[in-house]
Amino acid sequence: MAIDIARFGGRALRELEGVDIAGLCSELVKAGGENPPGDVSEVAGLVSDWLSERGHEARSVEPEPGRVNILTQVGEGRPSLILMGHMDVVPAGDVGRWSFEPFCGAVRNGRVLGRGSTDMKGGVACIMAVFHVLSSVVEEVGGQLKLVLTCDEETGGRFGAGFLAERGFLDADGCFIAEPSTPYLAILGERGLCWLRLVARGRPAHGSVPELGLNAIRLAMEATESIMGLHGREARPPSDVRDVLSGMEELVKLAPESLELEPEAIKAFVRACSRTTVNVGVIKGGTKVNVVPERCEVEFDIRVPHGSSTGQVIELVEQLLPARKGEVELEVLARVEPSFTSPSSHLFSALSSAAEEVMGFAIKKAIMPACTDAHYLRARGVPTIIYGPGSIGLAHSYDEYVLVDHLKLASRVLCLASVKFLALTGGETPS
Repeated sequence: MAIDIARFGGRALRELEGVDIAGLCSELVKAGGENPPGDVSEVAGLVSDWLSERGHEARSVEPEPGRVNILTQVGEGRPSLILMGHMDVVPAGDVGRWSFEPFCGAVRNGRVLGRGSTDMKGGVACIMAVFHVLSSVVEEVGGQLKLVLTCDEETGGRFGAGFLAERGFLDADGCFIAEPSTPYLAILGERGLCWLRLVARGRPAHGSVPELGLNAIRLAMEATESIMGLHGREARPPSDVRDVLSGMEELVKLAPESLELEPEAIKAFVRACSRTTVNVGVIKGGTKVNVVPERCEVEFDIRVPHGSSTGQVIELVEQLLPARKGEVELEVLARVEPSFTSPSSHLFSALSSAAEEVMGFAIKKAIMPACTDAHYLRARGVPTIIYGPGSIGLAHSYDEYVLVDHLKLASRVLCLASVKFLALTGGETPS
């Protein structure tokens, strides 16, 4: 039996018009949730109350006090689709550098203002609204729709998506994560990461006769210079990833109005996606200016492109280190493999078709140079796409905001895409 997507989708979109998504986003911004420290209790309480008032039973999963994850679902069987977002935000930073109160949540001149508005209270508001309006549709269309709102994404997801994934809460046939991409861009993949700590051990001596000691800082500097040789190293990605990367050159044409990034920043973004990058993020060494330092630590953030792996990166770093046994050691702090969802997947087909119907033109495809919670799902075989309101150029910035138009467009696209995805079940062909 064919499923009338136009009828169900149209009904859901009409109901969506009655939801004040900008107002919901505003309230979510006011609720805070800075991470660190990572307590999202107030945000989770607001989310639970909003859902409960509309007849949805929300489940709270709290690995540690204040580290709250909210889950709810409707329907049963397959396909199963997750709408996902995170409730935590990065700290506001220097309040004096904001031109408005960081957690004001004010709606002015077509914008919702405040920390987290783009990353990603706007996306959370969208998927909460979409879940609500689709709750009555899903039972007729079939399948299962899950809403998953996590804590701890901004510090790696150990208490959020990582915790839920390990316990099977994120198993599904597809997932949309409403991180900021703008309504005009779908992010299909992410580079991996390899965080390393290098420890150099020297021998102390009086600073007036440095030759009597072994300077750990100099050892670390030499090793750092060697490791920086990996920066800009190209990889050969699989063909479907390569096709997306080659098409990303067109993103420059969208800047700066749509992506809130200058063309040069877009070029750097695109270039980084196909290469290994190395950032020296932390250096600790020495005890006193007149003492030859006996210990120095350097922490590296190495991003891993498709076509490479964290294992290959670690092997290359070990080969580059000075052959001075016992003086320089390497410690792996974290590693995440590159991940990707094919544009030939049903998930992207549903999103692409919905975007064209809503906006009248095709969305662009992209790879992200950084990591999100998406890697936890892709590692479990769940096709996952980043699509949501806001620009990555505004995430973590002072005077952060999200456009109300983005909220409207992204929610409409996600709503229709969800219907399309769920309708294609059991081999049926939608009408």
